[in-house]
Amino acid sequence: MHGLLWWLRPAQYVRECQRRFGDAFTLHAQPFGTVVYLADPDDVKRVFAGSAELFHAGEANARVAAPILGRNSVLVLD
Repeated sequence: MHGLLWWLRPAQYVRECQRRFGDAFTLHAQPFGTVVYLADPDDVKRVFAGSAELFHAGEANARVAAPILGRNSVLVLD
Protein backbone atom coordinates (compact mmCIF):
# COMPACT_ATOMS: atom_id res chain seq x y z
CA MET A 1 0.00 0.00 0.00
CA HIS A 2 2.79 2.44 0.89
CA GLY A 3 4.54 1.85 -2.42
CA LEU A 4 1.33 2.61 -4.27
CA LEU A 5 0.89 5.87 -2.35
CA TRP A 6 4.50 6.80 -3.09
CA TRP A 7 3.87 6.37 -6.83
CA LEU A 8 0.38 7.93 -6.98
CA ARG A 9 0.81 10.87 -4.56
CA PRO A 10 4.53 11.23 -3.84
CA ALA A 11 4.49 14.76 -2.39
CA GLN A 12 1.57 14.00 -0.09
CA TYR A 13 3.14 10.70 0.98
CA VAL A 14 6.51 12.31 1.75
CA ARG A 15 4.83 15.09 3.77
CA GLU A 16 2.98 12.46 5.79
CA CYS A 17 6.21 10.54 6.40
CA GLN A 18 7.91 13.76 7.51
CA ARG A 19 5.07 14.46 9.93
CA ARG A 20 5.35 10.93 11.33
CA PHE A 21 9.11 10.40 11.31
CA GLY A 22 10.68 13.86 11.41
CA ASP A 23 12.98 15.76 9.08
CA ALA A 24 15.18 12.76 8.18
CA PHE A 25 13.79 9.38 7.19
CA THR A 26 14.27 6.58 4.68
CA LEU A 27 11.84 4.94 2.30
CA HIS A 28 12.21 1.72 0.38
CA ALA A 29 10.97 2.87 -3.02
CA GLN A 30 11.08 0.45 -5.93
CA PRO A 31 12.81 0.50 -8.37
CA PHE A 32 15.18 2.95 -6.64
CA GLY A 33 15.85 0.99 -3.46
CA THR A 34 16.41 2.89 -0.23
CA VAL A 35 15.81 6.64 -0.55
CA VAL A 36 16.87 9.07 2.18
CA TYR A 37 14.82 12.23 2.64
CA LEU A 38 16.24 15.27 4.41
CA ALA A 39 14.04 18.28 5.11
CA ASP A 40 16.31 20.34 7.36
CA PRO A 41 18.39 22.77 5.24
CA ASP A 42 21.40 22.32 7.54
CA ASP A 43 21.33 18.54 6.96
CA VAL A 44 21.15 19.06 3.19
CA LYS A 45 24.06 21.51 3.36
CA ARG A 46 26.15 18.96 5.31
CA VAL A 47 25.54 16.32 2.65
CA PHE A 48 26.56 18.61 -0.23
CA ALA A 49 29.62 19.81 1.70
CA GLY A 50 30.55 16.33 2.94
CA SER A 51 33.24 13.91 1.93
CA ALA A 52 32.92 12.47 -1.58
CA GLU A 53 34.01 9.08 -0.20
CA LEU A 54 31.07 9.05 2.20
CA PHE A 55 28.39 10.77 0.10
CA HIS A 56 28.59 9.24 -3.37
CA ALA A 57 24.95 9.18 -4.41
CA GLY A 58 25.74 10.41 -7.91
CA GLU A 59 26.91 6.95 -8.90
CA ALA A 60 23.61 5.42 -7.82
CA ASN A 61 21.50 8.26 -9.24
CA ALA A 62 23.24 8.21 -12.61
CA ARG A 63 21.47 5.14 -13.94
CA VAL A 64 18.01 6.55 -13.20
CA ALA A 65 18.38 10.34 -13.37
CA ALA A 66 21.08 10.92 -15.99
CA PRO A 67 18.88 10.00 -18.99
CA ILE A 68 16.30 12.54 -17.80
CA LEU A 69 18.42 15.28 -16.18
CA GLY A 70 21.65 14.91 -18.13
CA ARG A 71 25.14 13.73 -17.11
CA ASN A 72 26.02 17.13 -15.59
CA SER A 73 23.06 17.37 -13.21
CA VAL A 74 24.11 17.93 -9.60
CA LEU A 75 22.04 14.86 -8.72
CA VAL A 76 24.29 12.56 -10.76
CA LEU A 77 27.65 14.06 -9.78
CA ASP A 78 29.74 12.93 -6.82
